[in-house]
Amino acid sequence: MAEANRRGIHKAERAGIAIRPLQTGADLQAFHRLHAHLRKQKYQLLAQPLAFFEAIAHHFNQINGWYPLGAYLGDRLIAATIYLRWGDTLYYKFNASDMDTLELRANNLLVWAGLQLGKELGCRKLDLGPSDQDQPGLIRFKRNFGAIERELQFLQWIPSEFKPQHSSEIRQLLGQLTDLLTKADVPDQITVQAGELLYRFFA
Repeated sequence: MAEANRRGIHKAERAGIAIRPLQTGADLQAFHRLHAHLRKQKYQLLAQPLAFFEAIAHHFNQINGWYPLGAYLGDRLIAATIYLRWGDTLYYKFNASDMDTLELRANNLLVWAGLQLGKELGCRKLDLGPSDQDQPGLIRFKRNFGAIERELQFLQWIPSEFKPQHSSEIRQLLGQLTDLLTKADVPDQITVQAGELLYRFFA
């Protein structure tokens, strides 16, 4: 682990940030509010609906693989990471943060808690997930925790009856709707409702 991340962990601890598991219900709703706001403000993207995360919680709870952790400043949730366990690997799957408190380095503490959790569960690896080339800060953050980088390859199957022109038109329309619904002056609740209606078309 790089010294910068160690300093971040100590800074979060000195600020009084506490890490504890998220419960379903109110805690998961608080995570979703952070997640939806972050996707809107930072990436101009619609968020997955709350039901998406509730479904993941339901299925992974059945196999003892659901491990969401929250970073709390007093009673306030300022960051959270949803960890999923599959086999001998713990996956850092979803993360959301309050952008006004990033300087407290809650995410450093959440990754450190994930490493400790993985050890307690007997996992051999912590997978920090994919990063795009246009996310240098995120890549650097993961490198500083000792991440080993690999190139990801994706396979795609296109059925013979597929009409690329229609698909292109739909993608363009969804992109235009997303741009409209993630503008800064659009209330978060409207953006959340749009995600509930439209997210299935992005899958």
